[in-house]
This record gives sequence, structure tokens and C-alpha cells, in this order.
Amino acid sequence: MIRSLISLAAVTAVLGCGGGGGVVGEAVRPSAATAGEALDEPSSVQACGSGFSEPLVVDMKSNERSDLEVAMKDGVAVVAYDCKVLKVLKGCSALGGYTFAGVTRKEDVVRMSGRDELEANLPLAGASLGASMKRGSTLDLALVTIGKQRATASEITQADLNGSCEGATHVVRGTYVGAFALSTGTEGELRAVAQIFSVGAKGGSKVDKSTSAKDGDLEACRQATADATSPPLECRSLTRLELLPLVAEKSESKQPSEEEAKERTCPPGSNWDGLKCAFGKPSVPACKRYGPAAACRAACDAGNGESCLNLTLYPETAPGPDGVVKEPPRDIAKADMALLDKSCTLGFAEGCSIAQLKANIDKQPAKARAYVAKACNLGDSYACLTIARWYDPNGPEVPDTVKSLDKTYEYIKRACDLGHGLACNALGVMHRDGSGAKRDGALAIAAFERQCAGGRYLDGQGCLAIASMYAKGQGVAVDQSKALGYYERACDLRNAIACNEGALMIRSTDPGRARAMLERGCAKGAAGWDACLQLGEAYETGGLGLQKDFAMAAEVYLRSCAKGACGKAGDLYSKGGPNLAKNPEKARESYKQGCTRAGDAQSCDKLEALLLKAKDKAELLAFYDSRCGLDVKACIKLKKAGGTPNEQSMKFYTTEAQRNCQEKKDGAACKLWKELGGEPTAAELKQPSAAKSPDKKP
Repeated sequence: MIRSLISLAAVTAVLGCGGGGGVVGEAVRPSAATAGEALDEPSSVQACGSGFSEPLVVDMKSNERSDLEVAMKDGVAVVAYDCKVLKVLKGCSALGGYTFAGVTRKEDVVRMSGRDELEANLPLAGASLGASMKRGSTLDLALVTIGKQRATASEITQADLNGSCEGATHVVRGTYVGAFALSTGTEGELRAVAQIFSVGAKGGSKVDKSTSAKDGDLEACRQATADATSPPLECRSLTRLELLPLVAEKSESKQPSEEEAKERTCPPGSNWDGLKCAFGKPSVPACKRYGPAAACRAACDAGNGESCLNLTLYPETAPGPDGVVKEPPRDIAKADMALLDKSCTLGFAEGCSIAQLKANIDKQPAKARAYVAKACNLGDSYACLTIARWYDPNGPEVPDTVKSLDKTYEYIKRACDLGHGLACNALGVMHRDGSGAKRDGALAIAAFERQCAGGRYLDGQGCLAIASMYAKGQGVAVDQSKALGYYERACDLRNAIACNEGALMIRSTDPGRARAMLERGCAKGAAGWDACLQLGEAYETGGLGLQKDFAMAAEVYLRSCAKGACGKAGDLYSKGGPNLAKNPEKARESYKQGCTRAGDAQSCDKLEALLLKAKDKAELLAFYDSRCGLDVKACIKLKKAGGTPNEQSMKFYTTEAQRNCQEKKDGAACKLWKELGGEPTAAELKQPSAAKSPDKKP
């Protein structure tokens, strides 16, 4: 890590302790405070809950920064954080890694006033610095952001962590990369980023010598571009962390369609103002979604882009009787484009993405392209993936966009680098298959690995892709051990295909482990077709070390129902067996499920036989009626039984039968046409039958 002027070890000496901080320490330390000036009141900062946070780390000691950098090389770093304390947990990690992606350069000044703000925003050294501040003084931080290091971590539980992880609260999903300069200031004196960076550079006034720390070069940062794949040598300091809280359990929700802004967690009594946790009345607070419109308007007018978006897309909504706001569905078509444009202009990426959607609705493709490009440059991975789809030769036509595999690859890779799991999957496919990218097994696995480490159930696709490559020797040497490991990782993320494939691999050598994988693949939340079939057959036959248990076999079959599983359950209920008494009603219901839910022809035939045997005309008519739209024979039987077949279905079947009879000379079709009320000739009825005669709708 480059430390161009002052090492971060010196920063800590400055911010921390009363002893000799050297020349830099003496320069930054405020002059002795009088009794009336001293901030000698005790800190009121309280610990916060475990929510999404973006703490500054410019005050990290060199050894702490080294711990973080090592942790980020070993996997996804894990920390303990409560708004007062930030601790990197050495020896604890989650699966995954980080890649760099450039973003549109952003320059900000973060002004911290008072002991509470210092402690809340500089969790490593803010408390000790705040104790030495005097009234009327501030600590001004100039931040330049030119990129992010991002992992794909989205939903990580305690069980996903590896190593000694006691006290873990968050994973480091990403870091902000750039440069910073830190100096003392006074209230009422506002300074720009360049002024703070230039303090002390050439000597000069007493104020000029108040620089406490600087890491990186402003001019080097200003040469960076949003499409860079690595930061400039003098602009690669870690300035902020993006902390994602551990979750108790993974959600069932699908990946959202666009990047969603997360509400930052601050200590009680403070609010996130867009740059820091501010106490008292923040200068530019971000209003809450569905919160008071007046607050959103004021914040938007003051320059907070997120509030402009919230004002138009998430309008003020009164809470219900239970005190909970029932969020109404958002209506992008009715959103105010002027507010969306302002949100985007103020650098809020989600505002740009929503403005793009609104422009498309308003049939303004040129504006839509401009907005989505800006969102992508601001680091919105979803926007980058949208652009990739526009360039995709296999995608729909987009006005004024020339299809290009190279551009598709460029934006898919950028979206992956910014942490979008599905984009990483697409990137892996391109490298695996050589479609639009260099065929390279190692690059494919690296991309799939990033998705695999995301933690969402959907991310099991990436683990499965790697397992298949190792199992088949696709771009890599065959390695059954690695394949099984990735099948298990995918299976843990409820990928039922992986559970089934992994179990097939080891069912003869390790039946207990195979059974455990099938149980995960056939769990109620997954219910994979093949996994349930394998597990059901094991219970039915006494395989995989199980005792025969028809009751469990039937239950497992019914979970998936597909591929004849419900029919198998019906057979078990019909005959009974170990731990299962005969149950005609459950047999009939199982066949019904197989017929209606899974479209299994054998289940339909067995259900029909039971209904005919029971002589239940009403049920039989209902059965034929439900099948008429799918099976011509059901329509014919419905008519013969006294029912009225659907007119459109009958017309379709009759027309098709007549065409196949007369044009294709199919004798079977001629006979069917006659059953449907047609009048084929005797010669047509004598024609040979084709191998297959269509008697079902396509």
C-alpha cells in the first residue's frame, strides 16, 4: 500500500496518544484548550446494532491495516463492529475474494465536529483524538474515491464462516479505494478537497502545517478512469469499508433486478448524512423511504441524491394501525423525471438506474443509454449488466446499439468485478465455452468461484458449474475429489441438481454421505426432482443404508411429484407395505397430483381407472374436462360420457386430424378425425398409420 507522505502508523500516533508524535504529531495536535474550550464531557456514543455500515478506516494503524489486507487475500474478511469498535478477526474468513473495478471519481470533504462525531466515524482512533479537541475545532477529511474492491458476498451466515470467528458481526463485502488527506480546521471555515490535500505541501502558514495525515496523490487520482482495472500507484489507499451484517438464515427471495441502496447503521442519536454519522442536526441527511415528504424535499434541495429518489419513487406513506408502514408497489412510470435526473446528477447510482427505466418507459432511448452508462460508471453492477445485455448479439435489438461480443464481455466482466453474482456466472460460461471470450478453464473457474462465494441460494449455480467442469474434465483435468467438494457446496445452497449429482458420484462408496446430500436436495425448500426420486427409491428398496419404509418413500416422492414420483407414491398407497397401510383415498389423490400437477400420463391413466371403478360420474366428467385441453382422447371420452367438450379445443383437434389425414396420408389421423365427427373416405381410413399421430396439443 502506497503511503506517499506519511505512513498510517504515524497517523495513529497523531490521533492516538499524548506522547511524542514527532513533527507530524505536534503539527496536528490542537493548541492547549482553555477550561472553557475543552471538550471534557464524557462520550455519549453508544454501540449500534448489526446493520449495513460504511465506516472510515483512514485512522487504521499499520498493523491493523496489514491484518485487513492479509484477511482480504485469504478470503472474504470478517470483522467485529458495533459503531464504537472495529476489529479484524484474524484467522476467520468466508469463502470468496475481491476484484477491483474503477468508478467515476468522487471527491468529498467529511467534516467531523465534536467528540461524538469523531468517535462514531473513526472507530479506531476517534475517541482518543476527540479527547484532545477544543471547542470550535473540526477534523476535516478530504476523500477521493476512484474505485472499489468488491466481493460477491450477499448473504453470509455464521455457519458460512471458517476458522476462529467468535464475536463476528459483519463480513467486508468491499472497500473504497483512492486517497485521503486529514487536517484540523475550524467551524465556519470551509475548505475544498484540493486545499486539504495541499496543506503543508510547501510549508507556509501555521494553518498549512496542521496536516495530520495524507495517503495518496490527488493529481494521480484525477488521472484515474472509471473503466480502469487497477488503481494508479499513488491512489490505492483503502478509505472505507463496506460491511455486510451476518444473517441468521438465508432468505428465499430472488436476486433483485437492480442495485438497492442500503440504509447505513449509525449509533443511536445520529443519522447518516451521506458521508458520515452526524450528531445533532445533520447538514444533508438522507430521508427514509416512505418517510415525510418535507424531509425528503429539504434533503434533496440540500444536495442529497438518495433523498431526491426517495421523494418521487417512495412517497410518504402513513403507518398502519400496527405502526408498520405497508410499502405500496413503486410506480416508475409516475416518477418525476426531474427528480430522478437530479438524483443521478448528484452522483446517486440508483437514481441513474431508475432514470434509465423511466426514460425507456417514456420512449427516450438516447436518454436511457446515458443514464445507464452513468450508473455503471458510478459502480452500479446491475446497470453494467443491463448494458451487456444491450450489446449481446443474442439479445433483443436496441436502437442505435451495434451488437458486439467484445462489448458484451467488457460489461459482464465489469458487473462481475463489482460483485454481481449472475454476471460472474455469465462470465464463467463465456470462458468455459469460448463464446465471446478466450476459452480458458482457469478463468472460467475463477468467475464461477466468485458467484459460488456469494452466499445466496441462487449462487449455488456457480459452485455447480465448477463441479461439472472437474467431473467432466471440461477445460481442466478431471478431479473427482474437487468435483464432489463443489457439488457439496452447491448442495448446501439448496441446488438440488448438485445434491443429486454428488450423491450419484458416491452412492456406492459412501452411501451415508450420499443419503445426506439427497436429503438436502429433497428438503421441502428445494424438492429437486431427481434427488427426491433417488431418496424415495432408497426408502422403498432399503438402499443407501436405510430400512425399507414405504411411508417415508411416499412422502418423499410427493415432495417433487415430477418424473412419475407422484405415481410411485400412488402405487405405494395402493398396495401398502413396510410402515404403510393401504390407503385408496391417498392413492387416488397421489395419482391426481401426478396427473394435474406433473402431467404424468401413467398417473392420469391410473386415476381414470380408479374413477371408472368407483362409478363416480361427476368426478369422471370433471377429470375428462380438465384433460380435454391437453388430450384429444379426454375430449372424446367427455363427449361420450355426456359432457360438453371445450369448443376451441375440439376445433383445433378436428382441424389437425383432418390435415394429417388428407395431407400426410396418416390412417390413424383419419380414424381420429372420424371419432371427432369428421367424414373421411373409406380409402382414407385404409391408409397406413404414421409412426406418431398427434393427438395432443403441442
